[in-house]
Amino acid sequence: RKLTVGLRCYSLLLHFNLSVAKMTTEAGDIIDVTHIDITPNDCKLNEPLDLTIKFGAKQQINDAVWKVTYVVDASGRRRIINLGETQEANYPVGPNEMHFSVAEFSTEGVPRAILANVGLLVATLNRGGEEVASVTMVTQVRPSADGGLHRVIFNPME
Repeated sequence: RKLTVGLRCYSLLLHFNLSVAKMTTEAGDIIDVTHIDITPNDCKLNEPLDLTIKFGAKQQINDAVWKVTYVVDASGRRRIINLGETQEANYPVGPNEMHFSVAEFSTEGVPRAILANVGLLVATLNRGGEEVASVTMVTQVRPSADGGLHRVIFNPME
């Protein structure tokens, strides 16, 4: 079991590293992420989530929407949980900021055994319905002393 969990963590970290590389190469033509703020963090799984991403736009980005999902993969059973999206915005060339907030990090309908794992919080920038950039954050969910689940989202900028 330890080997399986270790391989799964390594696989997600490898995916994370590739995602960051994708963000800086493909998306690098569009944006440069300069700061990420995740609050609360190191908390109960279903606590609210406030996510702020500061970025520099290298070109005008019109009709932009950030979609935020949580991806968990356990034994080949991938679940993608849609957490929501921002309102449509136009981002001018230069410094910009997106803010996403949900009152509850909702995982309704996903079995606890699947949730208690390493997952990915993904913020995807879409323009006109087409993905132009994504920011991936590795997330560790584990059982807590009170019988619930606890989340830690790792900031790729730190």
